Amino acid sequence: MLSTMDNTPIPVTGKVGWARPWLFATVCSVVLALDLLSKWWIFRHPQEIGPDHPAWLWSRQDHWQEVEWVFPQINPGAAWSIGANTPWLIVALTVVLVPAIIAYYFWQIRGIQRPWEHLGFAAIIGGALGNAWDRFASAIAGDHAYGGVRDFIHVDLNWIGIPYVWPTFNIADSGISVGLVVVIIASFFNIPAASPRHLNGDDDLGVAGSKDPS
Repeated sequence: MLSTMDNTPIPVTGKVGWARPWLFATVCSVVLALDLLSKWWIFRHPQEIGPDHPAWLWSRQDHWQEVEWVFPQINPGAAWSIGANTPWLIVALTVVLVPAIIAYYFWQIRGIQRPWEHLGFAAIIGGALGNAWDRFASAIAGDHAYGGVRDFIHVDLNWIGIPYVWPTFNIADSGISVGLVVVIIASFFNIPAASPRHLNGDDDLGVAGSKDPS
């Protein structure tokens, strides 16, 4: 326990409250909502869906063929279709990684005063939850689900002179990527957060045992 020059105690606690709850909740909710709504809009179809009914996916691709940046696809794997042949492993990793990221945020990040870490982790978690929804639905519903993550954003880099077509992705992927970039950039400007004593306006108070400058 620290004290001022007149022996007034200054409480110092090891726990800091949630610094930016509304920022985190808003960004996470917006990313998740935009992801699920966009997937519903692109992939909605009255017929049966699932791996055993590929006609529904072909019909979606035909429906959006005049929109250059939309190409509906199902990805049973992770980014760049990694693990497409072992979707059960991707689901298992999702069960472990998503709660781990959420736990890390609440244990290590939530007390930071700067907004950027909260914004970045909110986008990452919102995107992770969006893709997890598809994976868990496929694991639980089986043949009556989509069979993987719904991707639809198509980026052909040939129009800017780069001979490469970017793997199809979705808004959840964008949230994860942008959030990761924000967190990495913020780490280079990692200014220590203000202590509880400074937040209470006690910057000019001395502590016990310090010498009187007079």
